[in-house]
Amino acid sequence: MAILTKTEKKELLRAAHSKSLRKDFKIMEKNKRRYFSLMNADDYIRFATLSNAFINHKRKKFRKIKGNKFVL
Repeated sequence: MAILTKTEKKELLRAAHSKSLRKDFKIMEKNKRRYFSLMNADDYIRFATLSNAFINHKRKKFRKIKGNKFVL
């Protein structure tokens, strides 16, 4: 785990004191179960792909899944 710089610590403390940010996270927490319970696998993959693009993560190389019995 990386060690935070002084600037990063200040930024996190500033964000932690933000009432609007805490309110937004509470709303997201309340709604997440409802939305994820309505998703099928295709919806989740689409969501994860778009989220990855938004936060600028590189896509992982696709590995073919072997087998014939899969349980989620």
